[in-house]
Order: sequence, then C-alpha cells, then structure tokens
Amino acid sequence: MRNKPTQAVRQAKASYFKEQFSLCVTRGVPQDSIRGPTPFSIKCHFPSFFVYWHWRPVFSPPLAPDMLTVVKDVLARLLLFDMQYFLWHLLHHKVFWLYHFFHKEHHLYTATFSLATENTGVWEMLSLTFFAALNPALLDCHPLTEMLFFVTNMYLSVEAHSGYEFPWSPHRLVPCGLYGGARHHDLHHLKFKVNYAPYFTHWDRLLGTLQGIRRR
Repeated sequence: MRNKPTQAVRQAKASYFKEQFSLCVTRGVPQDSIRGPTPFSIKCHFPSFFVYWHWRPVFSPPLAPDMLTVVKDVLARLLLFDMQYFLWHLLHHKVFWLYHFFHKEHHLYTATFSLATENTGVWEMLSLTFFAALNPALLDCHPLTEMLFFVTNMYLSVEAHSGYEFPWSPHRLVPCGLYGGARHHDLHHLKFKVNYAPYFTHWDRLLGTLQGIRRR
C-alpha cells in the first residue's frame, strides 16, 4: 500500500495553495523548529524533570505487572491525558488572549510535520508536561507502566504531527473511527476550529467539533 501524505487534504482547498506552499517544509524549516524549542527545553523542560524526580523518586518494585494490566493502565492514562489536552486546547482556541500569547506559535505551520510537535512556547510545553507527569501519580501506576506511558504518549504526538499515514498507523488499528491520527490532526492545523483532541475522537464528537476528510 502506498503511503500518502495527509497534506493531500489541501488539494481540496485550492485557495490555500499559495499559503501552504509558502509554509511547506523546506531546508530551513527543520532548523527553525529545532532552534526555537531548544532554549525552552534547556531553561524549562529539563529543570522540570529534576523537580519531577524529586517529587516522585525512582523506585523498583520487586514484581512487574502483567501485560494486560500494563496495556489497561497505559490506555487509562492516555484517555485521561486526551481529555485534559482537549479541554486545555479548546480553551486556548476559544479565548483570544490565550491563543494569541500562548498557543499561536504552535500553529505557525498549517502543514504538519514531525518537528512541529515541539514547536511550542514555554507555557504550552510546561502545561502538557504537567498533565503527562500528573496522570501516573493520580492513577498510582507501576514505574514500568509510567515509562511506557511516556514513550507511547511522545510517539503518538509525533505521529499525529507527522503528516503521513501508514498501514500501521494507530487510526488504522483502532476500530470505529475512535482514534483520529495524523489526518485528523492535520485538518486541525489547516482549519483551526475542528478536531481539538490530540488522539481520540469521542470528545470532538460529543461537542460537535469533529470533522473528517472527504475523500474524492
């Protein structure tokens, strides 16, 4: 099966062509995407890790949870993070000054690509890090589950911004359209007022902000 970039959605929006072309991924775009978040990571993100380690010291229980428990616990934390991010995201799009001062930077590019995942300001980066770090503590998960949740969360976030869909993409594996994926999030960056949830689709469906892509 041929891998198709989700930017194909832009073909149905001819009026956006010039804008999209000017914002496409060129040689300088990845450099800017790395150069921008790096100072924030050094000044804010990395120090927050030490605060987290002080708050939740590393420990190794003698027994690891069984696989079913790990899968169930990781899924529960993803669903909780998905809800938290949806509410945070919706608020930052509905309140003008929150969008203008804190979230607008993430929407610099209407065509998504992997490095755009971390193209955020300090407030957004710390907010989402706080949610991700809080959930394992709230649900009191095993350290192995906590580690797998962080890895899965980061992978899904990068995949959602990748701009590509593959045969093994999560939205192809989760039935009934319950998971959005890269195509779902690409449409959010293109239209801004739809598909606020990062991963799953049930919150957008409930609030009427879910929008799919019409295939020709």
